[in-house]
Amino acid sequence: MKYSLFLSFFLLLTIHQANAVTIIDITVLYSGILWISEEYPINANTIVQNGIIKFSTNAASVVFKGQIPTLKNVTVDSRQTSNPLKGIIELQNTNGALIQDVIIDGDNSRRSIYCNTSANNTNITNVDVVGKIAWGILFDDMDNNTRAVVNGYNYPIGSGLYINNFKFGREDSTGAGDAIEINCPRYRFKKIRVNNVLVRKTNRTDANGLGIAFAQCSDVEVRNVEVRNTGHDSIHFEHSYDCFVENFTIVKTFTAESSINGMSREF
Repeated sequence: MKYSLFLSFFLLLTIHQANAVTIIDITVLYSGILWISEEYPINANTIVQNGIIKFSTNAASVVFKGQIPTLKNVTVDSRQTSNPLKGIIELQNTNGALIQDVIIDGDNSRRSIYCNTSANNTNITNVDVVGKIAWGILFDDMDNNTRAVVNGYNYPIGSGLYINNFKFGREDSTGAGDAIEINCPRYRFKKIRVNNVLVRKTNRTDANGLGIAFAQCSDVEVRNVEVRNTGHDSIHFEHSYDCFVENFTIVKTFTAESSINGMSREF
């Protein structure tokens, strides 16, 4: 009987520790500003909130890892750090990552939110890229040549991406990139929901400059989007299916001035 009680207590303690949440409040711990010079990890079950994160070197980035890493009510100032292949915020093999009430500032050619590994059930809510950043949200399995070795062929880069109230671009920006691109021609991505998005500007170099783009994606819903001043297509699908677009407004773009309402088709 005593052994059973001890075992039950041990199991409860183990579950509590496994689910424990670490809260890092920038205002409390760093007087409001956290300077970083290298990768700053937000690990599993960790919430970083309230304040400003500033980059001091090209190696700096905020890296999400594991289960339910969270960034809330934070301004990330990437400044003039130059590293075009690195994300300002990166997702590395995450599940349930939350980026909420975040402002991304800076003047560089980086990717604002970037994933080239895998990410499931990612929530990006109330995010505004106010700086002169080349790229907005980029999920790209073409950027990781080791995925086939690590995860096996036909392994999806992820499932579940929810983007709500996202803004990107400045009229005075010059860096070339896309506002939202889910590019998964090797391993696919499924279940994407995009709602209430404003793309203020993108710039073109070769294939870049897209407003919203999907490659090898399925179960995609795009609603209530306004795209202005894109250097390339306002909305772009490649080898994707089960896609629905509603209330999509296009203003002064590379292709044409028009709007799309209630379109449902296979691409």
